[in-house]
Amino acid sequence: MRFRMIMTGVMAIAAVTSCHADPPKGFEEFRRGLLDNFNSFKSRILEHYNDFLAGEWHEYESLEADMRYTQPKPESMPSAVEIVAEEATDQQKEMLFSLGFSNPDFKAGLNPEDRRKTPESLEWLRNAVALYKASTPADSVKTDGNVEKVSRGDIMTCEGLVEDYDGEIFNFYGMKFALPRFDFSIRDSISQTVDYANQWTELSDADVASEVAPALANLQKVSGLSDYLLFEMMMAWLDQKFPQANDASKMSAAHYLLANMGFGVRIAMDKEGTPFMLLPFDEQVYGRAYFKMAKNYYVFSMPGKEQVKSIGLRTPQLPNNADLGKSLNLRMDGLTLPFKPYHYFFKYGNLKIEGDMNENVIPMLYRYPQMATGGFAASMISPEVREDVVRQIKRQLGDMDPLQAADKLLAMIQFGFPYATDDNFHGFEKPYFFEEILYYPKSDCEDRAVFYSYLVWNAFGIETDLIAYPYHEATAIRADNVWGGDAHYTEGDKKFYISDPTFVGAPTGQCMPQFMEVKPTIDLRYTKVADMDTIQSE
Repeated sequence: MRFRMIMTGVMAIAAVTSCHADPPKGFEEFRRGLLDNFNSFKSRILEHYNDFLAGEWHEYESLEADMRYTQPKPESMPSAVEIVAEEATDQQKEMLFSLGFSNPDFKAGLNPEDRRKTPESLEWLRNAVALYKASTPADSVKTDGNVEKVSRGDIMTCEGLVEDYDGEIFNFYGMKFALPRFDFSIRDSISQTVDYANQWTELSDADVASEVAPALANLQKVSGLSDYLLFEMMMAWLDQKFPQANDASKMSAAHYLLANMGFGVRIAMDKEGTPFMLLPFDEQVYGRAYFKMAKNYYVFSMPGKEQVKSIGLRTPQLPNNADLGKSLNLRMDGLTLPFKPYHYFFKYGNLKIEGDMNENVIPMLYRYPQMATGGFAASMISPEVREDVVRQIKRQLGDMDPLQAADKLLAMIQFGFPYATDDNFHGFEKPYFFEEILYYPKSDCEDRAVFYSYLVWNAFGIETDLIAYPYHEATAIRADNVWGGDAHYTEGDKKFYISDPTFVGAPTGQCMPQFMEVKPTIDLRYTKVADMDTIQSE
């Protein structure tokens, strides 16, 4: 086949090692360690923060959100079936047929439940927010009939999942989370900048953070929540603990607690007094308005409120040379949550993937901030689900040549996973974590590339790149040569052949014609360095 692409010098990437969280320590030990880390930060900035809140608030105009893709994705998957068949040799045609790229007898099978999953039937996800449907005192949520009882322990506490708990139980995305009972209060209403300063002083004088912050941090640790989900969880707890308080008072309390946990968050308000939290992240965030100060601060309102496109806000002036705290992370390394089973099923030809996953993660991830695709790929939602999928692929394809096995898996994803753009299916840009493609009946290019690249490395041990084009995400795998084409780029003495799960009917070595002369950037690389499995990410 004549398709060919040779490129050198692809964008450089930095390496990070994938790791899992350490086992949780006892609560008191964890609390002491956390408090020790606060001391120097407090002495530099927190002890004077009420003065900054009482001082001058500067007005800033936010920048428009950065967009991950500047051109629209194709409405349907590009097909290479006719082109490949026309140019293939007889031997290549046999390979195309045997691996499922041109076999009319290979039919896709999906979970019967997925046939009901139209955009309309997923409306419950669009209404799912971190906050409980009504502002309800935490204790009354204990008997909430909307939360399904499950056998693995349905209450998430600082010590892990339990069946019963004598503390404050609150609803977080339909699940029961719990914290010890803390006796403190916040103001019923905040409307002026001085109110933020006064509430900070009141919480600080009562030393609320010394008990509450370690408990929140420990609950985050045992559940595996990212720093962003910690923010959402905190807002859900405060909303239900203080139903009489207005949004500004609850946002002010969250600001106090997050700052005392070492995060460099900022409080802000618009001309009407509506509160906003300005969050700095380790990752670039797309699709969200932000302010460029010492860092990029992204604009967040109360969970469940409409996202702003651009806005003018006032925020207190802080010292230019002060250590304002750490950024929040968006990546995750495994969630531990109450379990609600969902059975996934995909079949193409004689290759099948099926199993159970936790449906409770789905609403939590639905409106997750949009980081770079490499961040979604490098995150881990459910290690157990991933291990099970890898085990199934190895069992069915492990006896094949690894490159041919990768092509057979490639054909399954091309033909067996229905395609739709995020705009058409979700109504907004919605990148999936690996586990989400097993739940939704439609996926687009970056979702399929994230799924495929992980499996090629973990099931077949082939060094793999997750690569980006101007409006497309694909995959490239390392090989000396492949049977299906010659579209590749080089890096030193290594060749990486394009292997695109969205280019229907195209085996490894084929590239979409519009990208033949385009140099891709590497979002993430799965590789082995010094006998240690690593993930290299942008």
